[in-house]
Amino acid sequence: MMKTILTAAAIATIAGAASADIVTMKFLGTGAGQNVKWRLNGGSETSTFAGQLRHDITSGTGIGADWVGEHLTYCTDIYQYVSNSYKTFDIVSLDTAPNSNPMGAGRAQALYDVFSIYAPMVIEAGINNEFAAAFQVAIWEIVTDFNPGVGVSSLNVDSGNFKLTKVNGSSSRSAAFNNHLTDIFGAIGVGAATNLVALTNGGAQDQLFYIPAPGPLALAGTGLFMLARRRR
Repeated sequence: MMKTILTAAAIATIAGAASADIVTMKFLGTGAGQNVKWRLNGGSETSTFAGQLRHDITSGTGIGADWVGEHLTYCTDIYQYVSNSYKTFDIVSLDTAPNSNPMGAGRAQALYDVFSIYAPMVIEAGINNEFAAAFQVAIWEIVTDFNPGVGVSSLNVDSGNFKLTKVNGSSSRSAAFNNHLTDIFGAIGVGAATNLVALTNGGAQDQLFYIPAPGPLALAGTGLFMLARRRR
């Protein structure tokens, strides 16, 4: 994957503005995906929809001003719930999300990698339900269990902090679902820069937002990514 190259001045200008940028949005409903059950940190079994989440953005500042409309996102914070009322979300780099437990640099890079391979397909309407669910499950597994020092072998939805127990009511996952997970995890390690940001709110579920458009929007996303890299 070829990375977008920016001058130091451009990075500072874009990232500086983006660090204070916001959007106002609410949850509209679900897109492609399936219901799954999981356990986190040895807790009780919980049922959740895994897949695309439809959000409506009504306004924003900075780069967020260009995002007014309906978008498909993915959850990065399994501890919280989506908001059915409009709330203000900060636009931040992935390493600082989710608010409840920031993922850090290594896990953020793993998400950049998988989105670099599978976006913008994963934010298109009408994709396969099983694939959309597997993609969301992969995100949860990366955010909760990925160990950058160990690599892909640290990812296993049958063990660790995040455990997947059922998909669509069945305790045995289909071969297709397992293959999707394997393929998604296999994208980790390419070292990609991707137009991916996090939308965070202290009282609502944080979301991953992929910026699909080229030009200024893509540059803004890359600026956030490169700012995160420069901080470390």
